[in-house]
Amino acid sequence: MYHHILTAEEKAKSPFANRNTTMIDTQFNEQMDYLKEHGFKTISTKDLEDYLDGKINLPAKVAVITLDAGNISSRIYAYPTLKAHGFVADQFIITSRTPKQPAIFDYNKLHFLSQQEMDDMTDVFNYYGHTHALHTLTDANESYVTAMDRSYVKEDLLLNRLNLKEMTYLAYPFGQYNMDTVEILKETGFTMAYTTKMGYVTLDTNRYLIPRYGIEPHLPIETFAKRLATGSSLLDNPSHQPDDEVEKPNNFTDVKKDEFFYESVKRLTERGIIQGYADGTFKPYTNVTRGQAAKILAKTLNLTTDKTSQSPFVDVPETNEYYPSITALVDAGIIQGYSDDTFRPGNTLTRAQMAKMIALGFKLKESTLDLPFVDVQVEDEFAKYVQALLTDGITTGTTATTFSPYHTVTRGQLAAFVDRAENAK
Repeated sequence: MYHHILTAEEKAKSPFANRNTTMIDTQFNEQMDYLKEHGFKTISTKDLEDYLDGKINLPAKVAVITLDAGNISSRIYAYPTLKAHGFVADQFIITSRTPKQPAIFDYNKLHFLSQQEMDDMTDVFNYYGHTHALHTLTDANESYVTAMDRSYVKEDLLLNRLNLKEMTYLAYPFGQYNMDTVEILKETGFTMAYTTKMGYVTLDTNRYLIPRYGIEPHLPIETFAKRLATGSSLLDNPSHQPDDEVEKPNNFTDVKKDEFFYESVKRLTERGIIQGYADGTFKPYTNVTRGQAAKILAKTLNLTTDKTSQSPFVDVPETNEYYPSITALVDAGIIQGYSDDTFRPGNTLTRAQMAKMIALGFKLKESTLDLPFVDVQVEDEFAKYVQALLTDGITTGTTATTFSPYHTVTRGQLAAFVDRAENAK
């Protein structure tokens, strides 16, 4: 899964310098070269559906390349490389953002593909849905897909399909969905949908909860290769799924000594607070979910997780792997859910949410608000927690003047934040 692609120079100068959804063009090219050189065949989502329906067979080495949102940078940097390699890829389009005329490329802004541009690239790209106008977050960082009235969502999805020639595949904006969303998709004619949950597709995969790997900037080509190798093996043994986090030594292949989070990852791994993956990686640039963050924080604070009260959240039953950690944090007064009695453990953690969890968890002292960040206002609910992190040197912001409260938090970043908070106590 890709989103936005720029050159290294453009990214460094742009507002997307710290975005883990903005890939460098040379890295993208290297990954596509690897696919080509190692005999991978790229397929469309339609091909994937036909395989799951038993209509076609697939070779062992296959990959579905997806690009979310329909950014114009895909025309500049992805299309030529994909075409040169004879690859196909799937774009997921926010149809309300489709302009009538092509926009002039400006690396400082997000521009979206026009219909003419999309038509000109059908030799490489297939176009599917990313909602018509629901790719937006509420003030509570909830996707409009799950926050808006059911009839509104249904109408939007029908319009998304209509504008894309009645296609039947969707990628959930921000990876957010609930079971009612799935029902709406079925009612509106969608037959498959992609999440942002990491994993591989097998014959048992739920068609409306298809996992995929987001490809982060700076991902070592060795890690890219291991993900592909594991996915290929599943076609030979479709009942097997790779391990999630497992106990591994802390000499991770993708955590280099010059990374800002290196020492933090090392210390937390040695204590068993965080773990790596079976392929020897830590995946430091992968986004953290709210459930994962709860587990890490509960472990760090050494909270009792075997004698907790009943979960107050309708989406965190006792069978949920994060149930003990989440309920322990609730009992300690560290976390709260949403107004609809959900916690949404599968949603990605934002920097604002992280600030609150860490400030309350480590009992950081609140101080007079004197924030240098233009994107954090005094009236923001999370402002005092950001101030606490800043005062104790746990954060310096994404730039000197921004905190980026609604950006996601990666595994490497969370390790650094938790480690610094412990040392600030």
